[in-house]
Amino acid sequence: MTKRRELARPTPAIRLGVVGHRDLEGVDPEALRESVSRFLDELRGAVDEALGTLDQAMNLDPYVREPALFFLIDPLAEGADQLVAEVATEGGYDYRLRAPIPFATEQYKAYFTHEAEASKAMFDQLVDDPANDAILLELVCSTVEAEGGGAYAAAADVLLDNTDVLLALHDPSRVGKVGGTAETLMKATRAGVSVIGVDVRSPRQLSVLRLNPGNRVAAEPLTQDALRTIVARILLPVGAPASSEATEGAAEQIARLQRFLAEPLITGGAGARALAKTLHAVYRTFWLVVPALGAIVASFRPGRGREVDSLPTPPEPEDAGAATTIDSIQQPYLQRMAPVDQLAGFYMGLYQGSFVMNFLLGAIAVLFAVLAYFNWTHKSVWLWAEGLALAIILLNFVASRAWSWHERAVDYRFVAEYLRQTTMLAPLGRLAPLIRPSAHYRGHDPWLTWMGWYIRALHRDQGVVDFDAPSAPRVLRMDHAFLSTMRYRLCEDWLKDQYRYYATVERRFEAASRGLRALMGFFFVLAAAAVAAHFVGVNVELDESAWRTGALLTIVGAVPPAFLGALHGIAVQGELDLTAGRAKDMCAYLARAISEIAQPSDQPECAAAVLLSNQAVEAAHMMLGEVLDWRIFHQTHQVELT
Repeated sequence: MTKRRELARPTPAIRLGVVGHRDLEGVDPEALRESVSRFLDELRGAVDEALGTLDQAMNLDPYVREPALFFLIDPLAEGADQLVAEVATEGGYDYRLRAPIPFATEQYKAYFTHEAEASKAMFDQLVDDPANDAILLELVCSTVEAEGGGAYAAAADVLLDNTDVLLALHDPSRVGKVGGTAETLMKATRAGVSVIGVDVRSPRQLSVLRLNPGNRVAAEPLTQDALRTIVARILLPVGAPASSEATEGAAEQIARLQRFLAEPLITGGAGARALAKTLHAVYRTFWLVVPALGAIVASFRPGRGREVDSLPTPPEPEDAGAATTIDSIQQPYLQRMAPVDQLAGFYMGLYQGSFVMNFLLGAIAVLFAVLAYFNWTHKSVWLWAEGLALAIILLNFVASRAWSWHERAVDYRFVAEYLRQTTMLAPLGRLAPLIRPSAHYRGHDPWLTWMGWYIRALHRDQGVVDFDAPSAPRVLRMDHAFLSTMRYRLCEDWLKDQYRYYATVERRFEAASRGLRALMGFFFVLAAAAVAAHFVGVNVELDESAWRTGALLTIVGAVPPAFLGALHGIAVQGELDLTAGRAKDMCAYLARAISEIAQPSDQPECAAAVLLSNQAVEAAHMMLGEVLDWRIFHQTHQVELT
């Protein structure tokens, strides 16, 4: 903890996605504009009200003290998309425009057919307006993909991954197409995205669209209270009074968030960080005995490790521009992950070191107690030593519970790992899924914790992607060069790095388990030999002026079982076998994922982008699922004396 880093506080942000029909013939445009403008006014008012409630309800503001960001996630197709963007721009609503489009810009505009020239001019006007701070995400799909609807479906997936509220200008009576408005609406409602609908047949009415029990989209009138609830659920931390996701542990979730944002190891002075560094070094040393034992045992069994060099490597990219853009997109996530990752390692080191220390000190206290009885000349020394060992155990217990080492370790690790996966998915415009556990583990659902809120808030204030570019509008073109660079980064900087980690864990923990079992066997044999010696009448006496009769054999018979029990406790609490097995399974999965992603696709660029994105999302889903399982396991297997 020598280098001071700031914990990231997100900027309050709302991402408004837009979907709607391209052909608005027969629709009252002024009524539609009035409804859109009214909704934008009401949305801004609900955001201001939610943030005002937050200031009054909490002692610690979880956001930076800056105005809220409003992002318009709008593909800018002719018709409804452009109408919403035009209203937002002309009304001075200060939206930042993010446009996921299925083709390169000129090809995209060539598909405009309804008042084509005016629509093309409006597209250019919207993206060129400096006030909109536009970023285009071009998926570079082909003509074939356009005709089949796959291109529009791919753009819709990016839109929905990065939308908090979806504004839909639609006609429920129209038959939907692949990637069209109806299909996107259905995807959004199933994914739990808040959808506000405007029926273009009667455009003055705003509605909330939800799935009914028959799995069909149903409309309910949008009230101001309903909109406030939607916005509060998005912006307010879980447990805040106005949040609809407040749970039984609401106060605890707020307390954990406050503790995290005021983390003394980050916000404290040099003295606090120096003390933290010393404590971590002491406790971490005890835990490192376990993997060090594993490394020693593993060194006697060469050839059992997993070699990352045997995995396929995609062709190294040659486009420096694509690499620069990817670096720029990933940098905010890396900066936000670093201090959380540091904190997670710090507290896990304290927790793991404390339970190893306590198990060993318990056995050592037994040794001192036996020595105090048999070695009467130094009885007071052994009694003081026993008392010191017990005092350290008690101190560990009090410190661990008072400062929540275990709780902080598992919470911070979950956040850090989520940001790690998001870092790799962000350049593709995709979102790492926030895994939800089985119903019987609902109490561990990250959506209902401060962590889920914090992760989503960090992702929201990035819009979709954000990066530096020499000119405006900024364009992220997912062409062959970009996809080749991303494929290389996904394999070399992400999946292989994770593979190395799990391979090391598997090797070290499996070997550590064998080493501990060998030591336990040694202590068992030692104790058994002492007991056998008693039975056969062997008598080994020490200096009678200092030791009681039969001291040596009694000590050898009584103390090793205490150390055997301590080593067994370390093995069980450290879950060495289970961890090694999980790491082995993850290595097998990652090897398959690397083989699939490393293989260049011969499909058109859009299909290749969709395939690569889906492969990356699936890999992130698997790794985050493993992290959630690990978190649930650690939360339910905490040692009472740590």
